[in-house]
Order: sequence, then structure tokens, then C-alpha cells
Amino acid sequence: MPGVDIVSFAETVDDLRRELLGQLEAVVVLDRKKGLAPFTGFKRAPEKYWRLYEDLKASVKPIAPKVSLAQRVRGWFAPALVEALLIPAQT
Repeated sequence: MPGVDIVSFAETVDDLRRELLGQLEAVVVLDRKKGLAPFTGFKRAPEKYWRLYEDLKASVKPIAPKVSLAQRVRGWFAPALVEALLIPAQT
């Protein structure tokens, strides 16, 4: 299976958060329907991107996803399979 990427564009951080979390949720749902572990088709990113991520993560505060009351209640009974944080890129 070829590698899979997730690419998102948005005008605001909130829009980007919704877009990315929606894509991640779709990947998990589709993989589970196929009987696969989440993110089975994804390959590890090249080391240079991990270094960039670690450098950026050390210098900025992550943007935690907003969680609605319904999502919190659902989390009590069925914890999320994936937890995501957005790390804002500084330009």
C-alpha cells in the first residue's frame, strides 16, 4: 500500500483544527471498518520532519482541540483512540 498523507488548508486556526480533526477521525473510522489498526496506511515521516517538529514543539505552546460537552461525555464512556494537538508554525 502506498504511503498516505493528510494535507489541510484553512483561513483560521479554528477552521484548521476542525478540518484536521475531521480528517483524522475519518481515517480512524475507515481503518476500523476495514478491520485495520488506525493509520495503517501511513508511513513514518522522514527524520528531517521529526527534527523540525521537535524544534517547533519546544518553542511554542500547542493548540489543544476544543472539546464540546457532548465530546467530553462521550469520552467518559469511550475514550478517543487518537489525541491530536496542533503545533502552530511560526513564519
